[in-house]
Amino acid sequence: MEDSDEKNYDNLEKQEEEQKDKSLWTPLLNHQIFLLFWIGLIITNIGNSMQVIGSSWLMTTLTHSPFLIAMIQASTSLAVVLFTVPTGALSDIFDRRKFLLFIRSWMLIVALILSILTIYNIITPSILLVLTFVLGIGIAMNMPMSLIAASEMVFRTEVHKTITLVSVAANIGIAMGPLIGGLVLINANPGYLFLLNALTVVVMIVIIYRWQRMGTVSSPKTELPPEHVIDAIKSGLHYVYNSPQAQSMFVRVIAFAFFGSIIPALLPVLASQQTITLGVLGYGLLLSSFGAGSIIGGITLYPILRRLKHFEQIVTLSIILLAVVMLVLSFVNNLAVLSIAMITAGSGWIFIISSLHYSMFKSVPKWVGARGLSIYLLIYQASIALGSAIWGLVAQYYGVQYAFLSAAIGTIFSLLVVIKYKLTADLKDINKTPSRHWPEPMMVIEPNLQDGPVLVKLEYRIHPKTLDDFVLAIIELRRMRLRDGAINWGLYRDDSDPNLYYEIFTVGSWAEHMHQHHERLTVEDRKIEDRVNSFIVGNTLPFVSHLIAVPLTKNIRR
Repeated sequence: MEDSDEKNYDNLEKQEEEQKDKSLWTPLLNHQIFLLFWIGLIITNIGNSMQVIGSSWLMTTLTHSPFLIAMIQASTSLAVVLFTVPTGALSDIFDRRKFLLFIRSWMLIVALILSILTIYNIITPSILLVLTFVLGIGIAMNMPMSLIAASEMVFRTEVHKTITLVSVAANIGIAMGPLIGGLVLINANPGYLFLLNALTVVVMIVIIYRWQRMGTVSSPKTELPPEHVIDAIKSGLHYVYNSPQAQSMFVRVIAFAFFGSIIPALLPVLASQQTITLGVLGYGLLLSSFGAGSIIGGITLYPILRRLKHFEQIVTLSIILLAVVMLVLSFVNNLAVLSIAMITAGSGWIFIISSLHYSMFKSVPKWVGARGLSIYLLIYQASIALGSAIWGLVAQYYGVQYAFLSAAIGTIFSLLVVIKYKLTADLKDINKTPSRHWPEPMMVIEPNLQDGPVLVKLEYRIHPKTLDDFVLAIIELRRMRLRDGAINWGLYRDDSDPNLYYEIFTVGSWAEHMHQHHERLTVEDRKIEDRVNSFIVGNTLPFVSHLIAVPLTKNIRR
């Protein structure tokens, strides 16, 4: 089994390299279900963009406060911060199709309420912010699940193109939604714009209803029950907290999103305060330019990648471009120049986002995939929310131009994180496929799945000459154990036998430990274990024993 996984992974690496020479549109041509899903994403993203421009412009008619206007974006991001991680856990546990149907139904109800209140002029800044937040809950629940669902519809080697296409679909919405929304706003109440958004949600509900999920061939067949939601959240947090690769992606996305958030947050303020007199139409044109740039970026990403070879080079150049765009937005009032700047910003944005999203996807194994991605998206949106609020305050007290200038300088300095935190997408030796190399434990009394905590003890006989190297190797093993579910971990020496060492770690339950056996350990994890085991005298495997916590009751099983 392990040799087969290694060969399959090697083939995947070769196929991923070959995919760089193929068209971005390959997944759409190969998978009809993904084509329908992608079309549905475009339609709903157009609706979401109309919702954004309608909410932002409606707020400018209700108040002149740059802070409250910026809080439209921040309120959505706040909902994502609060609800994304629980959604990721639910996505790893329950049927994603049914959950997506529930999410879209939620969004439909909120959009209808918002449209009715606006059409009848009952809306206020406070109500608008609250409903935007409630709608953001649906967006928060939808974000990780849509990405994971899309990745299920295609071949493993097409995942990066799929993530890019999902981003392209979002930005087609950004390109077309504002134009449609701007035309509606010129001639009608914003409530009708919100009603159109509700209709686009209906379209996506129909498409998701028709989707029939297929089981994955590589998934091991076990009788283990799904994790409880709270336990799933804890295990997801444990994983990313002890994963250097995931943490690198968190630092990179914070550095980008905090400064980049100024563009969508203050663009409506910029459009309303500039000497340009196009008003909402000008704002829609700038948003559409950003969306058009994202589409151009998605189409040109792979030809550029074939030339530069590394995602890191593309991301670095894109960050520099965004800093230049911020400078243009700070000093230029010409609509044509601003539109070109927004096209450039859109291209740079999708280069960065697709590369960061794909790097995060490669950083986590499948068993924690939705949870890892949801935590990453939470940090991304939290950075957007914090950045939006701060740049809104800076604009309110010091002016929009000063805010864009400060963000441009900060964006340039954010490149310093590239020195230490590298993109996982450029690493070729990360094999996250399950290894399933642990043998089934031999137990005289078979524990119940809910029994626990479980103490696992491994015995190592180490020669004194290799002790220092053994300790260095087991430090990495400690991180791996904690990442894969251990509550605590320790290394102990036997004073009666100085060459004997015990590795002891605890997991919450027997079911949790069985999850480690069947799905959590990857081929990469096995390399860490093999490195530690290489120091054992006689080249043997460590002796393993399991100790089950005894409940202090009269009903103790014998």
